[in-house]
Amino acid sequence: MPGLYALSSWEALPLKSSRVMACANGYSLSITAHLMYTNPYKEPVEG
Repeated sequence: MPGLYALSSWEALPLKSSRVMACANGYSLSITAHLMYTNPYKEPVEG
């Protein structure tokens, strides 16, 4: 399932890169995700 769409056409924006980091310490878990999309359209994107 795509993450971001262009509002005018409802087409999915291409994912340029992704990075996921996780850290577990006992019963605690931390997950951070960094997703970078490219916008091939002229109109701005709301994310």
